Amino acid sequence: MYTLYKTIKHDTDIKGYWIDSNKLYIDNIVINKYIDYDIFKMDCIELLKTELCIFYIIDGIGYIKDRQGNIIKLSKRIKILKKHITKKHINELCKKYNGCTVFKNTIGYMIYIYTR
Repeated sequence: MYTLYKTIKHDTDIKGYWIDSNKLYIDNIVINKYIDYDIFKMDCIELLKTELCIFYIIDGIGYIKDRQGNIIKLSKRIKILKKHITKKHINELCKKYNGCTVFKNTIGYMIYIYTR
């Protein structure tokens, strides 16, 4: 299974948080899942035409790929369930791990962090 995270303009229940130069950024995320590797690969190529980098998951391992083809492998996944989250908590997680993905659901928030 292949999973590609895409940023979009409209609001979603999935947010990607990341830090660059001590500034917190927030993206609205949609997740596309693929069975066919060739379709997944083509979508990654297309997405990299408009994004500086992309995040995807293959067999439970996260990857960040930039336009130059550099890939960072993030083999550890941390999962946190919270009833409530604060901006301070998100900032702390992003400072420690450089980013996280937050899924809002009926019982609260599921936070996923991929790290080395």
